[in-house]
Amino acid sequence: MPTNNSKMLESISKETGRLYKGVMYGGFICTKDGVKLIEYNARFGDPEAMNVLPLLKTDFVEVCQAVIDGSLTR
Repeated sequence: MPTNNSKMLESISKETGRLYKGVMYGGFICTKDGVKLIEYNARFGDPEAMNVLPLLKTDFVEVCQAVIDGSLTR
């Protein structure tokens, strides 16, 4: 689990009592102080997903099954 997401994932687990399994990606903005996180997106209904999905080199269904099974690797 990446360090920058660990607090958020721990919070979800603490609040819901469940381990989060799914996709999560950030919406970012460049500012004079550097790149800032605006929001996390966790559903593919967001228009930003149209930029992410074409980059996949693995079948999306296989990725989803690996998330469900807990066998997803880098």
